[in-house]
Amino acid sequence: MADVSGLSLSWFACALLALLAASLWLVLSPGLLAGGHSAPATVGWVHCLVLGFLATTTFGAVYQLLPVVVGEPLAHPRLPWLHLPLHGLGCLGLIHSFASANYLAVALSGGLLLLGFALFALNSLRTFARARRKDVVAYAFCAATLWLLLAAAAGLLAALNRQHGFLPQPTPVWLRLHAHLGLLGFFVTLLQGAGFRLLPMFTLGEVRNWDRVVLALALTQGGLLGLSIGWLEDLAAGRIVFAALICAGLLLSALEARALLASRRKRALDQGLQAFIVGGVALGLAAPLGFLLLATDWFDGALEGRVPLLYGLLVVGGALLPMVCGMLLKVFPFLVWMRAYAPRLGRGPVPLASQLPSPVLEQAWLETHLLALVLLALGFSRTEAFWLPAGALVLLLSQLLLLSNFVRIALHLRTPRPVPGPGPAPVKARN
Repeated sequence: MADVSGLSLSWFACALLALLAASLWLVLSPGLLAGGHSAPATVGWVHCLVLGFLATTTFGAVYQLLPVVVGEPLAHPRLPWLHLPLHGLGCLGLIHSFASANYLAVALSGGLLLLGFALFALNSLRTFARARRKDVVAYAFCAATLWLLLAAAAGLLAALNRQHGFLPQPTPVWLRLHAHLGLLGFFVTLLQGAGFRLLPMFTLGEVRNWDRVVLALALTQGGLLGLSIGWLEDLAAGRIVFAALICAGLLLSALEARALLASRRKRALDQGLQAFIVGGVALGLAAPLGFLLLATDWFDGALEGRVPLLYGLLVVGGALLPMVCGMLLKVFPFLVWMRAYAPRLGRGPVPLASQLPSPVLEQAWLETHLLALVLLALGFSRTEAFWLPAGALVLLLSQLLLLSNFVRIALHLRTPRPVPGPGPAPVKARN
């Protein structure tokens, strides 16, 4: 099977630059999170984080993992190199257009992104079609790809509808649909599938009940489809029922992940796995909050604009970012090791892939990231002005720690550093 590690590392490098840009932007303009979840600058920053970092990282990971999952090389190995510049240009154009509230430019930039998504879908679906091994994890990759296309289409319609008002539903409906199709349909579906392939690999555990994994995925997929129809047809009762199905699917995934972790033979959990688990817990907390937002009008008018921000912070910052970063902390050192040290095997001592990162930097990143989330949440819920700037600064610090760790790992590509072996066993003196 062809080595695509260089391709994935290129995607990861672009993603980390976007993460740094999003963190710096928030430090320079912490008030953008106080302007409401639909303010143009806020939407631009969210897309910098979600499309620029999370999606870019995920594309790089899928191009590496999908051939492993289905046992076939990528159907079109050159297309990802065309997808990368299209994605980068589309992201830059979209973020700038949102920040300047130019929705015609938003639609044009979204068209570039959609073209890149179409190339990604073509490659993924044709690779899937060629495979002889198609399990629930492979089907999760396939379903996530389709949700991605629908999310992009909903986003384009929302941008055009804001300008021309040609759709029967108001623009906020399309924005909610776009957000949930992207976050839940693409990212969470992938995590529901790929997590049950990666966690056994990294913990030496085993999936106890594959039927429960299948049922969990089916519930979230059916729930998201029904929720989408409920939004478009304005069916309040239907939205509640299908949101409950999504929550049930996530609960089943959590129960199976817990059983998998309990079966692990590698008892110690490193920082990457800790981050993944923290993100899973945050996703579990976000699910009932999202259900409440759909099912009730309990939140009063003063909090109405803040609760969606807290919900978004919990989903994106609390759940998806730690889970994606946690997996990146596992995958990135392995890919670097494969390029720097795999060709040297048998010709001298080489370090283990687990020796490339710094556990101190990883632990510091995780702790400061959680502190940043607490400060930002206080900024949403309180009137004091210093909480948001403080949260933005701590978030920047956490991302700098994370980037420092990845730079430390990447330096092995430039100057591989073999480690000394244990040396010969001591020779006992003879009498």
